Amino acid sequence: MTSNHAISTQLESLFDQELEQLEQLLNLLDREKHCVAKDVNELDKVVLAKQEAIQHLETLSTSQRKLLEQHGFSSDTAGMESCLQECSVSKNMIKKWTLLKDKLKQCREFNIRNGALVEASHQRASQLLSILLGEPVAANTYNDEGKNNSQPGGNSVSVKA
Repeated sequence: MTSNHAISTQLESLFDQELEQLEQLLNLLDREKHCVAKDVNELDKVVLAKQEAIQHLETLSTSQRKLLEQHGFSSDTAGMESCLQECSVSKNMIKKWTLLKDKLKQCREFNIRNGALVEASHQRASQLLSILLGEPVAANTYNDEGKNNSQPGGNSVSVKA
């Protein structure tokens, strides 16, 4: 293993870059939420920027895992926490690690939320299209377990020219 100072300095640099990227990703996820229902053209741009941010985060994460492995730590959360403890890093580094985990969790939650919004928007568009084409619209109901139990029938409108 090399010096604690060297790994601490490298990790702090990676943490700073990851935090910056996560903040950018959170902003993009927030923009994506607002674009889902309002601006499809802007949504395409946001999704592309989101993919680029995620790609950059993956690169940083790979660097972080390699750094941990080079210094004899496992490349998972437990390995990172062991490294932070054994290397006697500053309280500021511990705060950054905690903030990093919190922002990752928030990104995951925002992404799940946005996925649900996209799915709901897609279902509404499909239902409207079915109504316009005079096809039966699936009625959304829920079973005893609270799961979606769509069944054809329900609200259909017949359009005659």
